[in-house]
Amino acid sequence: MSICETKKIAMPLSLERDSILPLECNTLQKDFDAYKKAITKTIEKNIELLKELPPPKNFTVDELVEYFQKEIKKDLENNKLFEKSVEIGRYAHSIFESMTKYFANIYDFNKEEREKNSYDVFSISRLFLNSNLPDEFFKTVSNSYLIENDFLNIFDRKIKRDSIKLIGNKNNRVKFTRVCDKHNLWVKDFTDKLKLIGKNRTKLIWYVEINNSNKLEELFNPKFLKEENLDKAVLLKLIDNVAETTNQLEELVLNNLEKKYLPTTTIDEGIKTITNLMDTITG
Repeated sequence: MSICETKKIAMPLSLERDSILPLECNTLQKDFDAYKKAITKTIEKNIELLKELPPPKNFTVDELVEYFQKEIKKDLENNKLFEKSVEIGRYAHSIFESMTKYFANIYDFNKEEREKNSYDVFSISRLFLNSNLPDEFFKTVSNSYLIENDFLNIFDRKIKRDSIKLIGNKNNRVKFTRVCDKHNLWVKDFTDKLKLIGKNRTKLIWYVEINNSNKLEELFNPKFLKEENLDKAVLLKLIDNVAETTNQLEELVLNNLEKKYLPTTTIDEGIKTITNLMDTITG
């Protein structure tokens, strides 16, 4: 899923979802470097997050930056979902010309996003069984992935309705643009919260992982994660940041549900089993 899927440890990156970018009526540009530019931009944004963390005990900042730059680049170059996101973002940017391609790809892409998030919850559950970290770390990180799936469910329903309006106004550019503007206004509050969740979750997991590694080679490889290797005040603050933004997104989701319950808790039985197990173990 991230830098280190091949190392069997879930390590998230802060990724902006190009698939839910504003719908705009620009001309589709043949930008053959769009994918490379997106990789460069993503690396830069994630390195900024890395530098926001407290200085690590076992590494210099320069050592970590060099390692992360290399590994993030390698991860993104092998991340087909990221590549798809960039392409769908180009269609969103030129929705008037690219509407058919956008709607031909967006639903399958979001399905893959939900599957990735579910996989990430399972990854977190494995860490849960191999650490003495506080229960809130695992519950908070898991909830942040689950609420993203709830948003994607709502987004799919909303974009289906908007697609009917866009198709119906294909020959009326003014009305077509109004539909786009209304959609963009609706989605903006969600995307702002999603960005914050991604950033805060990334910093939290990176902080735990970095300070439980003695060598660069140990980063994102299996190990027992010890709470005593962390500054408790820093850890709790990072957890609170994720929980706060997750709760904010949950409020938006609940306000947009046709039925007032969260879909992932009733649909994904595998995730439900994992979260129930964690609740049982922690009492």
